Amino acid sequence: MGFNTVFSSGGLAQKPALDRIAAAGLWVQFRPPGSLNSQFDELEKTVAALRTNPALLLWEHEDEPVLNKSASTTRSGTTKG
Repeated sequence: MGFNTVFSSGGLAQKPALDRIAAAGLWVQFRPPGSLNSQFDELEKTVAALRTNPALLLWEHEDEPVLNKSASTTRSGTTKG
């Protein structure tokens, strides 16, 4: 039994590594820099540059991004309770 998917993270500097992963016939679960609620420009730039790389199986980002500063605030910005 073997594997066909590896994990990698980073920015545009990871392109050579992604190319080597594809050349080896493997897939990658990739976590780019930035996030949905901070450093979005860096995230967008990395995705735009690497989105067609043949090694990419999936993008990973925050499991449950915290979009509010307080647990007592809903997404719409109103206070719970």
